[in-house]
Amino acid sequence: VLLFVLFLVSCTDGRSEGQVVRLLRQAEMCMEECPDSALVYLHQISDPEKLTGENQADYCLLLTQAMDKNDLPLSSDSLQIAVGYYSNKGDAECKAKALFYKGRVFQQQGNLEGATLLYKKAESMIPDLTDYYLVGLIYSYLGHLNRDEEHYKKALLYYEKALPCYRTIQNPTLTASGLQDMYFFKLSFYLCLITGIGQTLFLVRFCLMCRILMLPGKLIFIIMWVSFICSPINLVKRNK
Repeated sequence: VLLFVLFLVSCTDGRSEGQVVRLLRQAEMCMEECPDSALVYLHQISDPEKLTGENQADYCLLLTQAMDKNDLPLSSDSLQIAVGYYSNKGDAECKAKALFYKGRVFQQQGNLEGATLLYKKAESMIPDLTDYYLVGLIYSYLGHLNRDEEHYKKALLYYEKALPCYRTIQNPTLTASGLQDMYFFKLSFYLCLITGIGQTLFLVRFCLMCRILMLPGKLIFIIMWVSFICSPINLVKRNK
């Protein structure tokens, strides 16, 4: 696919406004499935700093999306142009997406408070959104932030909200990921009812580690149960 994209973009220099618009739309269409191809299209736009208006805002937003999906370092400088433009013009989808990706920039930079604020602003626009993929992302990343801040009940709530969005767009990868997030968090809370609240943090962190390692659910349950039975606290209780 990437070689075919390179062949197509070699036929244009991306200078005229019509070519710019066409490259932007092509990048947008392949963003989810082939983000590396989206970057190729965007890099074919000559002198992007000379773009104005909607083309400039679209370019800045699409470039941030493509870089994020390709796990490249993000910058808030260009994205601020998109946020400023869509706050006054454009539809709710574009505004919410710009806020979300600015939040991604902040999160990557370690500014979790700023990221949370932007994600919450994007969340407030969800009633006006029809892009269920975007809605799912907003909920998922709010879940991730709450998880990292050890607000586990809130994290689970957001994961539960994200899952129906991914099912609606019939995205099997995101649906599976959402199910795993919910499964491991619920497993930790159920076991906390057995082991006691004092071990909540350990259990949740253990589930997160198993989530990363993709261990089967039954194996996780067995490991955690054995860990509980053999823990020093419970050995002392049983020996009293």
